[in-house]
Amino acid sequence: MDLDIYRATIIKRFSNPHIIDRLPRITGDGWSKLATFLAPTFNHVVEEDGDVTRMVFVLACFIRYLRGVTDDGQDFEPFEPQMPDTERETSRRDALSLSVFQHFNLHQRPSIVSEIRRWEERIGRQGTLKALERLLDG
Repeated sequence: MDLDIYRATIIKRFSNPHIIDRLPRITGDGWSKLATFLAPTFNHVVEEDGDVTRMVFVLACFIRYLRGVTDDGQDFEPFEPQMPDTERETSRRDALSLSVFQHFNLHQRPSIVSEIRRWEERIGRQGTLKALERLLDG
């Protein structure tokens, strides 16, 4: 899919005043979305020795999101209704130990864990958009 066309389509859709959707509903509940939609694709691509760089970036972004701090340092409460209360504090310290990541079989993939941590650190240093630009530039 052509990313420029996709981007234009998304911007057009969300610029339409007749389509009212709230950002928290769209972006929240990553807990269930990652396990349901991303994990099966991720595992398949890993098994086929494919490139998971962009999916690794998504996981790093999710970890940053769970920390509840924007790129400019403002605190917010992540909207994660499916996240067990017992794991909320863990999400700020050691997010990769959370149960949602079990769906990605990361315990068997230490090199991917290292890559997730590298992207998470880069996002923390550069901000999400700069890190994304670097990802897309290759």
